[in-house]
Amino acid sequence: MVITADKDQPVTKIPGKMITFYSYKGGVGRSMALANVAALLAKWGKEVLIIDWDLEAPGLENFYRKYLTVQQVAGKEGIIDLLSLSDNNWDSPSQAIDWNRYITRMEGDLSHLSIMTSGRKDENYVPKVRAFNASKFFDEKDGGKYLEQLRTAWIEKFDFVFIDSRTGLTDSSGICSIHMPDVLVLLFTPNEQSFRGSIDVGNKAAAAHARLIYDRLKLKLFPIPTRIENNESARREEWLDRFATDLVPLFNWLPRKMPDTTQFSITPKEVINQTKVPYLAEYAYGEQLPAMEKGTDDPQDIGWIYETIAAIICNHFDNLDFLKNSRDQYIKKAKGEEITDHVDFERKIAIEKEEKSKLIESINRQTAEYKKRRYRLLIAGLGVLVLAVIGYFYFSRNSSVIPPDEKDKVAYEFFVSEFTKGPSNIRNSNGPGSYSTLDLLTFYNNYFKLSPEYREKGANYKKILDSSMQEVLGRQVQTLYRSFDNSDYLLSLFADTLTRFDSVKNVASKTIFGNATYLRNLALQQKKSLGNSPSAVPIGLLSFKSDSAGFNLEYSEKSYSLFPRRAGSPGTLAEISFNYDLKITTVAPVTMAVQLITPPLVDSARLFLLSGTKDSTVFQPLTTDFASAGFSLVRFKYLFDLGRPDKPEIRYFNIEDSAQAAKIAAYMQAKLGNSRFPANKYTDPTTRPGYIEIWLGR
Repeated sequence: MVITADKDQPVTKIPGKMITFYSYKGGVGRSMALANVAALLAKWGKEVLIIDWDLEAPGLENFYRKYLTVQQVAGKEGIIDLLSLSDNNWDSPSQAIDWNRYITRMEGDLSHLSIMTSGRKDENYVPKVRAFNASKFFDEKDGGKYLEQLRTAWIEKFDFVFIDSRTGLTDSSGICSIHMPDVLVLLFTPNEQSFRGSIDVGNKAAAAHARLIYDRLKLKLFPIPTRIENNESARREEWLDRFATDLVPLFNWLPRKMPDTTQFSITPKEVINQTKVPYLAEYAYGEQLPAMEKGTDDPQDIGWIYETIAAIICNHFDNLDFLKNSRDQYIKKAKGEEITDHVDFERKIAIEKEEKSKLIESINRQTAEYKKRRYRLLIAGLGVLVLAVIGYFYFSRNSSVIPPDEKDKVAYEFFVSEFTKGPSNIRNSNGPGSYSTLDLLTFYNNYFKLSPEYREKGANYKKILDSSMQEVLGRQVQTLYRSFDNSDYLLSLFADTLTRFDSVKNVASKTIFGNATYLRNLALQQKKSLGNSPSAVPIGLLSFKSDSAGFNLEYSEKSYSLFPRRAGSPGTLAEISFNYDLKITTVAPVTMAVQLITPPLVDSARLFLLSGTKDSTVFQPLTTDFASAGFSLVRFKYLFDLGRPDKPEIRYFNIEDSAQAAKIAAYMQAKLGNSRFPANKYTDPTTRPGYIEIWLGR
């Protein structure tokens, strides 16, 4: 049988690559990953063919509804028809098969992408799949030769041919994982069956591939973990460490250091951290192309990961040092864009590392000196300034000048790099939520040094910083409230000069706290309010803000008040500010009029009221207030559920809703006269931001 070639294809074209996406178990996101990676390569101008070889569970075309007519493509013959045709007509070797009629080219931004489906979805499809006998195909019909002819024709026309393989151990998955590919992408989830099964299949495929009678390079195995949860940080790091250790034999294509070839230039763990696919609930529904629809600029989104995988494949697994040192340069190289000269790039990397080393050294030195005496900070600052001046003159004479916009970019990439995958002295294994206070202050310092453009670009990182610092300063405020009977310790919490204390402005802290009678009165009020519960939390946080000057918290006092209370209210609204030494600069009541319930912070805010009592009248004043403020009420109902708390609480499920939940908690405290109405975070991946439950107790 003769396979026809593309007459318009230039003879000088470099043969393309066959890449199979395989998973030992289903539900790992294999088809979605292939669809997005192929789309990105086509968007970059590469000629790409995707083949839906998952004969038992086809439907790859559904990812591309915007770029083709699914019903029309589903009615077109595909790979099973091509294989069956070869089997039925094998005795006619002179007959030529025009395989081009089995493919469909897409439209719009994906005009360089073509698809060959599993086959025509009619009443004959299932019988045709069942009738295909792989053993007979290879043993009696010399199917290996036929597949090789198809493979040769495809890589002569396309830069990349992607195969979506059947899950598990089947005859068709053997064709896809051994005979056809140059690269076998193994996708797996963090569980024993998926992980170990993928390693076993990869090793067996590599061994069988090496025994093929056809001229092939060694099969590359590209393992990619998927559905990685960001919440379970300790268990996540444990599994990632296992991946990095157990997958070393499969990463035999990674570059080695010279002359010590036992060491990787970029380690398996560094590659895994760049390519692990996160689990995001918004992509659990339907077939989606986030790399095309939402773009690839957000490091927290799945499109960023797909772009990295596409770049590794497009760069033919070469130049991975660029991926390690500057992902932007690596992506540009994959796209065929102009990149920085390699020597100049290495020089800039060296400068960046030197500046990073000096910055860390400076912070450590300043911190140690600060604990001894304040005036030593001035000396350390002068030392840093001298080093900076020397470094400036040194690098200005010995390296090329980096343009201001490039400096901003380098500073931002350094900030992101340190934040997401920095060394252990910057980031520990428990993730951003476990940064030390010094680490958080370092990140804030670096963030506010960025240009306004890059601050906006890094806004998501600042949200994480604010969430962590909010916890740190919350503990500081609690310490303040529990220390009024210890004037010496209390004085250490404040800056030398307070911007405000109650209604007094710009006054030395010693002046205020030198009045022992005032302190004793505060201590007596505190003990009276807290009683025998020294661990009770005296405040409820309503809002948190950070800027280049420091931090500001607004809170409601629940049981102990520094300031006069409003009539009929269980507490009052106050504010406290900190500088970057974490010293208090402001303690004052908020003078503006306090509205009991303010409009929602986000348009998607939705409330669900629940009560353990059948008295429905308890809902009426609450629903009226919330509805008039602009909240959407999902519903309210009586619910007797032993899994619910006996006492009232606000439940929220996404960190973005913490401020909204705190405001609702303050309203409930004032409305019901209950000072113990906390806002607590729970984990439920099915809930979207904006959803909050109000549990009124039993």
